[in-house]
Amino acid sequence: MGRPTVEEQFADAAIVFVGRAERIHDHWTLLAKLRRWFDKDEDHWRHYCDEYGIAVTFTVSQSWKGVSSRRVTIVTGRGGGDCGFEFKSGVDYLVYAYEPGGDGCQTNICTRTKELAHAAEDLAFLRRNGDQRRRRRDG
Repeated sequence: MGRPTVEEQFADAAIVFVGRAERIHDHWTLLAKLRRWFDKDEDHWRHYCDEYGIAVTFTVSQSWKGVSSRRVTIVTGRGGGDCGFEFKSGVDYLVYAYEPGGDGCQTNICTRTKELAHAAEDLAFLRRNGDQRRRRRDG
């Protein structure tokens, strides 16, 4: 199975917004490294993103689902084998995310999250369908 269509992704995601990545915080601190070194519990991966992931704070310019404030923080993996999405500070993104799951991750490279400059197809759908759904829900 490939990447979801815009329609599938919008229906599946709990959080959909456009925002600028303002702050990127790496959870992989010295304390986390020490905890992992001494923690022999095989279940430590259960909170992977909470302990080893990347928290990205966005200034939200437009929201379709799940965001009601101007700032939101989304957690992703580190990249590579954990499928984390690599966000860059100062860049605008269209973000599809989920409520934190068992591992704490909210978005990854398998979603349609992308730089806003490459999101024309998604934006066309969201502006056409997402705004209508929001108006029906609010109206």
